[in-house]
Amino acid sequence: MPCCPNRPFLKSWSMTLPFEYQNPTLQFERFMVDARDCAGLPTTNMAWNMVVGVLHAFRWRLSVPQALSFAAVLPPMVRALFIEDWDLAQTVRPFGEAADWLADVRSVRHRHNFSPPDAVASVATALRRHVDELAFERVLANLPPQARRYWQPKTACAEEAGSKLL
Repeated sequence: MPCCPNRPFLKSWSMTLPFEYQNPTLQFERFMVDARDCAGLPTTNMAWNMVVGVLHAFRWRLSVPQALSFAAVLPPMVRALFIEDWDLAQTVRPFGEAADWLADVRSVRHRHNFSPPDAVASVATALRRHVDELAFERVLANLPPQARRYWQPKTACAEEAGSKLL
């Protein structure tokens, strides 16, 4: 018996469920391991606050429409972290410099935050491994120029990942 006898159009219109929605936990775990390793942290538990801090510190520097366009290119679980606890009434912060970003990253659950000095670049490196690079770059091109600097990957960690793939 066909699955949809009264809806023959569904047979030709079906689409495979994307991996990121079939296995969001596995995809997120892989991202967290990459973030942990790029930051040189011993556990993903230690990397958690760093990842949340990097995502929220970036979000604080965007308008709501800008943040939503950025969220659209993130994997589902990372997207959920990016928008969690969002105070839409909060004033957009100036982009500032790397020291400002790190201070904001470390302010997230500061008593349990083990973010290293290169936390933003570590998360940027890990995140770039788990997004559609072209879509990510397109979104960054439509954000303030400092957004591209914020998501600059670490050279050493990126080279290390390339050598592991060989």
